[in-house]
Amino acid sequence: MSAEHQDAIPYWRERISSFARSVQNWLLPIPDSMSGCRTDDVSIAGVAGAVMRGWRFILLCILICTIASVMVSLNKPKMYSASMRITPRIDQTSQSGGAATSVLGALTGSQQASSRTFTQMLNLLHSNRVAAFFLNDRGRIRHIFGPNWVYRDGRWISLRSPGFSGRLKSSYLSIFGISVDEGPSIPNIYRYLAGAVSTLQASEGQSVLGASSSSQIVTVSAVDNTPEGATSLLIQAVKAADTILKESERQNLQRRIAYLSDRLATVSIVEYRTSLVNVLSEQERYAMMIDDAGYYSLFVLDDPVIDAVPISPEPILNLAIGAMLGLVLGSLFILFRDGKSGRLG
Repeated sequence: MSAEHQDAIPYWRERISSFARSVQNWLLPIPDSMSGCRTDDVSIAGVAGAVMRGWRFILLCILICTIASVMVSLNKPKMYSASMRITPRIDQTSQSGGAATSVLGALTGSQQASSRTFTQMLNLLHSNRVAAFFLNDRGRIRHIFGPNWVYRDGRWISLRSPGFSGRLKSSYLSIFGISVDEGPSIPNIYRYLAGAVSTLQASEGQSVLGASSSSQIVTVSAVDNTPEGATSLLIQAVKAADTILKESERQNLQRRIAYLSDRLATVSIVEYRTSLVNVLSEQERYAMMIDDAGYYSLFVLDDPVIDAVPISPEPILNLAIGAMLGLVLGSLFILFRDGKSGRLG
């Protein structure tokens, strides 16, 4: 390096240092009256004066945090919500029989699509049984876990993170016998449904859950990164929970019908046979009702409603949070600096 270049280095270093001090004094000015003054007493006027002197720095912090919040909002995927109102389905077969039929139906274990069955359906929305139902739907799984897994050659292949961190993670999992090529599991889907599907209990008048089935109204909602996906997830989750209950009740009915048929073959008393025939007819009509294409445990009050505006991210809220965070951070920094130097008195 030549002597001329060596002489230029201290010059430019001094120029840069001078510029940095000028920027610091412009952002965080210190009055001449307080230069070299130090006191351990803190006053409200001193705090207010410190904040007012550093308004440029606070404004810069607000601007930086606001820009950061905008970047977060732009990079965060949009999430849409779909919702529909449902209510328990009233079993019409329970209203068609007489008193004797109702008693004998209760003795044979006949269950109506009542509020208890409706509550069971709501509980199933967040269960491993519904997660297992979703596990067989490859289209839905690819939609949910598309960024993490691909289905190739009849098996799931993980999209491992590239570089050293991805290899380190795979090695760490293999130590505990966890394969990264096993594909999404029921616990993965359960956690997804727990965050994507929600229920909101509504009431009419003074009705509460467990009261008359006609007064129960529940809003079921689902969120997804597309409006169509949110609607599909909502309908599929409700159908999955309802189908599980329907299959369970169908199996119970088959056992009850088989039992009544066996008893009918061994009974010779006319009155008893007549009662058994009536109960068996009710059970068979109930089985036909369950086998229809509709829902078993619920009635849909209205079609799914899709929010036209994404529920997430919320740019206005993020901007407000960013501005408030910049204000707080800038003020705390100024107060910490002036407090440490004893200029808050």
